[in-house]
Amino acid sequence: PGRRKVRTKQTMTVELNTSTPEAGVRFPWLQINPVSSYAQEDLQSAVVVPVWFTASPEDSQKEICKLLQKKGGWSNPQMLFGYTATSEWKDLYVYFDHGDGKSPVNTVATQAFKMYGLNGNQGTIDWDQIRGPVILCRADPPTFGPAINPFESFAMLMSGRQPPSNSEPRIAPFESKPFPTAEEIVQTLAFFKDKQASAVAQKRDHHRMIKLQEADRAADPQRFPHPASTGAYFGTDVRFASSRKLEKEQHQCASCGVKRFIADLQRCSRCRGVLYCSRACQKVDWKKGHKNVCTEKS
Repeated sequence: PGRRKVRTKQTMTVELNTSTPEAGVRFPWLQINPVSSYAQEDLQSAVVVPVWFTASPEDSQKEICKLLQKKGGWSNPQMLFGYTATSEWKDLYVYFDHGDGKSPVNTVATQAFKMYGLNGNQGTIDWDQIRGPVILCRADPPTFGPAINPFESFAMLMSGRQPPSNSEPRIAPFESKPFPTAEEIVQTLAFFKDKQASAVAQKRDHHRMIKLQEADRAADPQRFPHPASTGAYFGTDVRFASSRKLEKEQHQCASCGVKRFIADLQRCSRCRGVLYCSRACQKVDWKKGHKNVCTEKS
């Protein structure tokens, strides 16, 4: 934390003041300076408060990018969606200078936020790496259009009738979150250390859609009589959407019982015969008795 000097296109030096975040305090904006080490003290040192950045999280993306150009000297500010360590929905807006070709690579931030393309593009990841700092704020929970029963709409279309337009707001099973703390961001960076962020995002996108379908059915069981479909994959990557369209979530975690596609579960590295959804579940099952029956696969 302190002052970081950058040069704008007009060769004018800009000083970016930052400060050390207080423990447990929530901030509208946080900054992650370039960091390549996952040591706890290095992650904590990298997350600072951008005193220099005075935008409101409520400002439009265009206004935020203009301020990043003016005050930060960024040449091409771009926005990414991000997930924190435990979020069910994309709860971070992450900004970085896509035009920066000289600053140090922000290895840890690249690893954590390489989920989607620029500006939320969900078809492909159209950027390579983050250089320099990132600025982030809390994103709003997802909003949804009117609930549509696909079976009802299809039957009406087949009979030559137009499905009714529904202007009723859809029930969303997600609540807004307060501003993030530095601890939450440090936890998120550490969480994605050994994970492919895009794969994590695809799984969470899928299960968020399942939860939304379940909320529709709970609100109007007569209109939505069918259980949420777990056979279709609601991922963000078209490569997965096509290959998994007909795959069923028939496999489950041996510890907590949650169902997943088999490719999204981890096998016991010793016996290769038991599946888990996470390292934490594997540890729990090991203590419960798997260690007594697990034999190394020859």
